[in-house]
Amino acid sequence: FSSNCLGAINGQGYITRVTGSGRNARLFRFITCMDIYFDDIILVDSPTFHLVFNDVANMRACHITIRGPNMGGTDGFDSIFDNNYLRHSEVTNRDRCISVKSPSQNVLIEDVYCNQSGGMSIGSL
Repeated sequence: FSSNCLGAINGQGYITRVTGSGRNARLFRFITCMDIYFDDIILVDSPTFHLVFNDVANMRACHITIRGPNMGGTDGFDSIFDNNYLRHSEVTNRDRCISVKSPSQNVLIEDVYCNQSGGMSIGSL
């Protein structure tokens, strides 16, 4: 895995954990979207989930690096989507690296490194 990313976004989740505010905040959340291309970015310390895709079609995410805290509740990719492609990415967290929920279909995930995470889940949790 390598990344040529020119930028990073720090979700400052530590503030949420200390103050107790914004407990359901997601770093990025896409709802009812089509034709998304998400590429070459580093996401650090989200208050909860880092990338959430709800009812998203035709999404491609490549070269995404996620660095979560050493605690649960900080999924890397959490999704309900159709015709989507996730590749060449890395997730370091203490929760699920990727969670694909029903009724997702036509999903291809390849070359994703799940470091120190609980791995992948497919279906409802």
